[in-house]
Amino acid sequence: MSNFPASYWEGQVSLDSLIRSDAIELGRGNVISKKDIRSNPGLFPIYSSSAKKNGKMGEYGEYMFDEELISWSVDGGGNFFHRQKHKFSVTNVSGYMRKHSDQIDYKFLFFILDFQHEFISFDYQTKAHPSVIRDIYWIPVIPLPEQQKIASILTSVDEVIEKTQSQINKLQDLKKGTMNELLTKGIGHTEFKDSPVGKIPVGWDFVYISDVAKIGTGNKDTKDKEDNGIYPFFVRSQTVERINSYSYDGETILTAGDGVGTGKVFHYINGKFDFHQRVYKLSDFSSKISGRFLFEYFRLNFISQVNKYSAKGSVDSVRMEMISKMWIPLPTLEEQLKIAKSLLSIETTIEEKQRKLEQTQSLKKSLMQDLLTGKVRVTVN
Repeated sequence: MSNFPASYWEGQVSLDSLIRSDAIELGRGNVISKKDIRSNPGLFPIYSSSAKKNGKMGEYGEYMFDEELISWSVDGGGNFFHRQKHKFSVTNVSGYMRKHSDQIDYKFLFFILDFQHEFISFDYQTKAHPSVIRDIYWIPVIPLPEQQKIASILTSVDEVIEKTQSQINKLQDLKKGTMNELLTKGIGHTEFKDSPVGKIPVGWDFVYISDVAKIGTGNKDTKDKEDNGIYPFFVRSQTVERINSYSYDGETILTAGDGVGTGKVFHYINGKFDFHQRVYKLSDFSSKISGRFLFEYFRLNFISQVNKYSAKGSVDSVRMEMISKMWIPLPTLEEQLKIAKSLLSIETTIEEKQRKLEQTQSLKKSLMQDLLTGKVRVTVN
């Protein structure tokens, strides 16, 4: 059930022993139904078992707590959450942890439990009941100032992660709004006309994709991938594998023909690569079209257009003719390049922020491994 990393602490105690000594108290939340919430609306958050949105499931007119606590998910994985002091409730599929000792720091307690949780497997059959977790987790015996210093270091890294993620979210919203604006209204246009793709500037044309690009499929299967392959191998998901061959070298747009990425996964590449037999390739672009402009329009409007060919009204597989008969607007090449450049600028900034986020997340993982095992000790002034 667990496979904790080596511990370098001089002493550590089980969660169970802290409970038996009354240093820590465990409890379960209350049953709060959707009917209860509707009948007693309010502003106090309710936290449940989901790891999404910090576990928040809604708001209520009553509250159980107005204090700092740790809560965790009894159902669905056992995730821990640090709850700052505020008025809130937790449901019966969540537990709460309250400390009675002034020699335990809440944030440190959260970090040590959250770290250990990475090495424990809970699911909907093996649930994180209070009677279960008290026999699994342990707490190092170290002075309060050292706990607080470790918590402060990890909290500062969390703040950078949170800030960077917020910046990425705002940039993604900006790009989405900019895409909708530029790919339908263009730059500086004031007069518009009807077209198969909706209202477009009067000076724009509209064509089928097959009029400006060649459409083909790959001939490889996932068994052809190589762990240490030289070239990217595009399959029917967001994941890009590796392979030691390439069937195309140039500017290309790729999309999944079926599978989990259908209608959602798109790649733009200009170079050597290979691709799965159920991945479609748009290439050999006409001199009238910018590949990057087509890529941006394609991923913004693909689903809504190919849905017209589906009896289900949703995309679960794509045929070549669905792509070839997809209408696209056609501004002048000069305007296409300006639009593509504007969107690429935002995309590049997002990618830079994403790299920073991944680096900070990697730093946090290393710090947790060092600081929460006692391998590296902090100095307290």
